[in-house]
Amino acid sequence: MSEPNRGIVVPLRDTLAAYRDNGEPVPRLANGIANASQTLRRLGEVGIDLDSATQQLEDEGVKKFAKAFDVLMQTLKEKQAQTLSRPGVKRGEII
Repeated sequence: MSEPNRGIVVPLRDTLAAYRDNGEPVPRLANGIANASQTLRRLGEVGIDLDSATQQLEDEGVKKFAKAFDVLMQTLKEKQAQTLSRPGVKRGEII
């Protein structure tokens, strides 16, 4: 069962095997550059402020990263406390 806000993790070997079986490796990075440039120039015409949208995405990404980092740190503190509460375990000891 997956937990909320967690992605599905597929082992690398399965991912590579699936790509090997179904992928089409061709250079795509330069595809549609002319159309992309034109589309970016026209965003303002339909009411999209690219700088504002970019800043919003960056701000949201930073907040989500910080939240995930805080959860990780809290989990590590809890695991540390559990470990240190075991009989015979001393702080600073490598177990």
